[in-house]
Amino acid sequence: MRLLFMTTMGGNPWGGSEHLWCALAKTAFKDQHDVFISYYKWKEIPTKIKELEDLGIKSFRRKRINFDKLQEKPL
Repeated sequence: MRLLFMTTMGGNPWGGSEHLWCALAKTAFKDQHDVFISYYKWKEIPTKIKELEDLGIKSFRRKRINFDKLQEKPL
């Protein structure tokens, strides 16, 4: 099974939901699922994301949204 975990938090690099999907991503990877993560570009890679990458989980950094266009975020 392939799983994609994606952060949609634009104001801070890490929050409560990120703790949850990070733990789930680790569990899924240990259970030999294909796991991918997608997160916004920050000045520094969040520590937990670095931990996931060090395990071998593939990650994709993407451009952060503009808060002017927050209503377009789900699209």
